Amino acid sequence: TRAGVLACLRTLRRHLEPGGELLIAVSVPWRDFPHQGQWRLRRSGTRPSDGASVLIHECTQSDLVEQVQDQWLRFEIFREGELVHSILRTHRLRWYHKHELSLMLERVGFSEISVRLGMDTEPPDDVHDTELIFSARA
Repeated sequence: TRAGVLACLRTLRRHLEPGGELLIAVSVPWRDFPHQGQWRLRRSGTRPSDGASVLIHECTQSDLVEQVQDQWLRFEIFREGELVHSILRTHRLRWYHKHELSLMLERVGFSEISVRLGMDTEPPDDVHDTELIFSARA
């Protein structure tokens, strides 16, 4: 919840020495929004230990007003074309936009708040393809 995030930010601030820096990376799952409720292959590869094929499928559902995304991840392992193992995991993500998180950091007592584009050295193809790095001082 937002209240939980504010409590977490307060705790992080208390654990920093005066002048200590907090770094937070955030992103908005823009690319998922057009694919609501659709299973799609997210990643695939070959396991070096035994040559098994590993597939990771993902399905998402986002609430754009509450800024919450539910994710279902299905991990599948195939040997010689036969499914030998499958695991389903769920996650819930909450995202924040630049000004919203900046205000939250300020509200709990951080100062010198700045935001920059993610760690990539190349500029993003699209502003929606990048994460934001927040820096704030205790």
